[in-house]
Amino acid sequence: MSKRKIIKGVKIDDVRPESVAGRDILNPQGHLILAKDAKLTPDIIDRLKMLGISSIPIEVEEEAAYVDPKAMEEEIQRVNLLIERKFRLASTDNHIMMGLKEIFREVMKGKISNGS
Repeated sequence: MSKRKIIKGVKIDDVRPESVAGRDILNPQGHLILAKDAKLTPDIIDRLKMLGISSIPIEVEEEAAYVDPKAMEEEIQRVNLLIERKFRLASTDNHIMMGLKEIFREVMKGKISNGS
């Protein structure tokens, strides 16, 4: 089975040295405290605690589950049908509604493909 990287919120007390920051950490004023992809050392973890940070996003690897491509395509078709039903009364001349329809379609396709 293959592995995939995900970002997971972790309590600062549970962060292990050598963990990797999954996102930039900013202070309330918007200044960078820790950059995404930075390796955490015991000193950095202690500094984050002193700054009052209680949890941070960490990059972790997890097993990627096998997804049957045929089942995924069937689910995408099912969702597309539901979206078509929901937007059936919207005029094709209504560009806002047609844009929303496409956004829903792309978001749902992404969620199905990512297994979320």
